[in-house]
Amino acid sequence: MKTIKVYNISKLIKKELPDKIVHMLNKVAIVVGNKGITIFDDEAVGWKKKDIEEEIEIGLTDIPEKGTIYVMPQYMVAVSIKELMEAEHEEMLITQFVDRYNYNSRLQNNFKTMLRTFDEIGLDSKEYFELKGGE
Repeated sequence: MKTIKVYNISKLIKKELPDKIVHMLNKVAIVVGNKGITIFDDEAVGWKKKDIEEEIEIGLTDIPEKGTIYVMPQYMVAVSIKELMEAEHEEMLITQFVDRYNYNSRLQNNFKTMLRTFDEIGLDSKEYFELKGGE
């Protein structure tokens, strides 16, 4: 099985904006095909874009005080995929990143949709994960 690249967005933001933290989207997979790109989180939710020059929005918050949790982001920043690809990354199987892919029907559907997106961007999803029988 082929691996995907998972980028540490949290570390990139900490380096670029030391007084902010990422709201919930700490790591993302970025997968490039010959017909586009997909970016997704560990629940297989994300974006499909045409090229790495396009942007996605990331939510940020101030660094919370002890005992404080931000329910929603305070700020939204537009970041190009190209910039995100400068973050530290590691390679892993898609099921290592989306490790709860078979946990419930929502995650199963997210995962199947993500695999279809792989095909749409010009990749063969079966090289990354093969659905078996009733999956």
